[in-house]
Amino acid sequence: MNRLIYVIYKFKKNIIEKLPQSSKLYELFVLLPKKIIQDYERKPIIKSELKSYMEAKKFPLFSTIEIETINRCNGECAFCPVNRHDDKRKFKLMDENLFRNIINQLKEINYDGRLQIFSNNEPLLDKRICEFVKYAKECCPNSHMSFFTNGTLLNNDKFLELIPYCDTFCIDVYYKGEKVLPDNIKEIVRICYEQKDLKKKVIISMINQEAIRNNRGGQSKNRMFTYKLKSSCKLPFQQVIVRPDGKLSLCCNDAMGKYTLGDLNEKTLLEVWNSDTYMKIREKLYKQGRKTIELCKYCDNFGGFGMNASKDYIFTPAEFAKSWDLIDKIEDKSEI
Repeated sequence: MNRLIYVIYKFKKNIIEKLPQSSKLYELFVLLPKKIIQDYERKPIIKSELKSYMEAKKFPLFSTIEIETINRCNGECAFCPVNRHDDKRKFKLMDENLFRNIINQLKEINYDGRLQIFSNNEPLLDKRICEFVKYAKECCPNSHMSFFTNGTLLNNDKFLELIPYCDTFCIDVYYKGEKVLPDNIKEIVRICYEQKDLKKKVIISMINQEAIRNNRGGQSKNRMFTYKLKSSCKLPFQQVIVRPDGKLSLCCNDAMGKYTLGDLNEKTLLEVWNSDTYMKIREKLYKQGRKTIELCKYCDNFGGFGMNASKDYIFTPAEFAKSWDLIDKIEDKSEI
């Protein structure tokens, strides 16, 4: 079956890739074959990297940390298991003292990886977010501060307050039907045209709310077809995900916090990162692959590629340029 899909994809690529991203045909003949090809190519790369992690005399520090200060999103994306219609999480807002304690721990180790004050949420729902981002970047000036928002609550004042402390500022505009920029985002675009240097760190992505994307640990409701990856995953070797209650999730795809690998109310970041609980998960992924971890078994996220490939950047200069080319086509600059 997989071989047949692959052959059809290669011969009909030009036609198939024009299918709507919300189509099941797109999932079957575009997304699935790409996963199969990537799996074949990436399996030896991941295996080699996991081996280097496990054989290191001292386990390497995480290169990314996501701190979710409020576990809510106002989005309606069909591919997200915690969209505002499907979210089953008990509401939680992170205690400010806990947040500052986490950031202070990062400051003590001179953390220089990626620092993200969001995870599976819309960060602007937390009214303290501007203050938190500022505090985090001032304490960890060598970190790469990235900020992702759907932009619905963004205005000029919040943008101008946040942008000095962000190395990457991503606005994911989720649309239905025609690609149209909301009026508040047009204002952000106008600021970026006036201050051209901002176009090197602000990126605006247009994403179909109904699109079929990665299956988020097998939890996306709009996915039909499943392919079990043969390659393992690097995320628990590189990434820390902190929920608002201070507990650490398996990875960024563990949106509902089904796994808890530690509690920052009881132990420090470094104690949890080097704990037996974390190491057992890593050993399973290294020796047995995904099959022994329920959330990983059907997950089609490779981890450590694309956005997760580097601690120093999220998007390449070419990706920034491509994003602004698209914005130019959607809206005439003279009308913004």
